[in-house]
Amino acid sequence: MLGAFEPGVRYPEKQVNDTLARFNADTARLRRSLVEHGLMARAGGGGDYWRLGVQIQSCTGEAFMIWALTKPV
Repeated sequence: MLGAFEPGVRYPEKQVNDTLARFNADTARLRRSLVEHGLMARAGGGGDYWRLGVQIQSCTGEAFMIWALTKPV
């Protein structure tokens, strides 16, 4: 899922939602989790989102939950 976004490229919220919807209908939860876990950043006031240049080394806890929610069905 994270691979659908290029690091440093700014995406409007609608485009982020459209992309995340391919993985899970709860796009708001996915957006919040990506930001809270430092995988994406967000401009305030409903602004743009962008992927940060980080890599996940392991998949446990909340990161696993994000992975489980975003597996294509």
